[in-house]
Amino acid sequence: ATMQTFTQGRGVALALLMFTLFQSFFTTGIVFGWPSLLLILKNEGVYLNKCPAGTESCSSRDVAFNLVFTLASITNVIGAWVGGLIPSVKCSITCGLAFSMTGSLILALSPASSELAWPLALALQGAAGGMIQLP
Repeated sequence: ATMQTFTQGRGVALALLMFTLFQSFFTTGIVFGWPSLLLILKNEGVYLNKCPAGTESCSSRDVAFNLVFTLASITNVIGAWVGGLIPSVKCSITCGLAFSMTGSLILALSPASSELAWPLALALQGAAGGMIQLP
């Protein structure tokens, strides 16, 4: 029975390690990967409607991107705090995965001109990162 328990425990530990590495790769980009993500969002034309016609850079667009980053960073910290309060690790990870998938779907299905989609989606992904990584 001892060998079987060790093997099961080792398998669970390996699965948890792989899951943690996978989630770290996909969720820490909210804060640490922002400069690269910002370039992609600008190239995709996100918030281009905030600038006068014919210009790609303006202060209104920069403010909108700063708001998105600020909300995502704040919800990342709040997500870690909430994830720490949830007594079950399974529940915390499940909630984090739900937030991450919802945020990803919002990003995938929203037009670049959407005012609400980008802050909402990245805030959900920011919260998911804290919930998934903390346990």
